Amino acid sequence: MNRPGRFTPFPVASVAELHAAIPGRIPFVQQLRLYLGAETQQGGRPYCIAVLLGQDALCWLDASRNRMLYAEPASRSVACLRRLLQDTHAPVSLHPLSREDFEQKVAAGRALSIGPTLWTLGLEASVEGSPLPPLALETRLKLSRWPDFRILGNRHDDFRLCALLIKHGLDVATCGSVLGLSQQHVQAFFNAAYLSGYAFPARDTARAVRTGAQSRLAGLWRQIRVHWSH
Repeated sequence: MNRPGRFTPFPVASVAELHAAIPGRIPFVQQLRLYLGAETQQGGRPYCIAVLLGQDALCWLDASRNRMLYAEPASRSVACLRRLLQDTHAPVSLHPLSREDFEQKVAAGRALSIGPTLWTLGLEASVEGSPLPPLALETRLKLSRWPDFRILGNRHDDFRLCALLIKHGLDVATCGSVLGLSQQHVQAFFNAAYLSGYAFPARDTARAVRTGAQSRLAGLWRQIRVHWSH
């Protein structure tokens, strides 16, 4: 019997399908992003995966049911993932996992929601305001949708960033200038929003935030606070 955290091999055909869709030589963050948006060749929902460091699993994900599970001890797995997310050439790999195996993991552990879990990992993985690969300081992000409000908690500055980035594709420096926030705070938000799949690189022509943008943002922020106070 494999000890907890060890990987049980899955059929080679499924491994080949995953590697065809998610090349192993791209940054770990990008691999996770591709998995969250991937579909099997049969057109179904994304399959379960194990995130491996060598032959040891760090976590398991089920994108189709929005579940994630850390390998025990969870504190070690979390610390390891934070470090690996910062590494452009992290020695990790993603491997398909059967639904049965995933359910066995869940029965013996505690499943978490993928979005909030990856968001927290992204916030905590930022070192002195550094972007997680493949992000760069000049990367412009735009939110595809508002995050679950449970993700944002009581971080009011993150609500302000959401209100700005849901309308504009901007870089860290511009967001910091408009909202009066530090580069480290904004970059941590960028890392979290990108890793968890809520934000995407803005590919359209960059548009400067006009002089009245900050006052309009303040008005929008007041509307949001009034709405959620009822």
